[in-house]
Amino acid sequence: MDGAIVNSIAAGNDRIVETAEILPRVTKDISKPVLGCFMGIVDVSEGVKILEKNGIPDYTSRDAVRALASMARFGYLLGLKGGK
Repeated sequence: MDGAIVNSIAAGNDRIVETAEILPRVTKDISKPVLGCFMGIVDVSEGVKILEKNGIPDYTSRDAVRALASMARFGYLLGLKGGK
């Protein structure tokens, strides 16, 4: 695995802040990149702020996939394990 994209789609009264607060704790010991993709019909900006404060970038779904693919290609070019 080259990394992970955490996709959270808020629709109504979802727990976007709670999800954003849990994510840094769950990913703190992971050496692979973790990207957020928070979106929805409700405002997710508070969750995005929490992610970014903890060093987890937030992207649109398309940009998250592109970013992770670019990181994997870069790792492959550097000869790092797992980059494909």
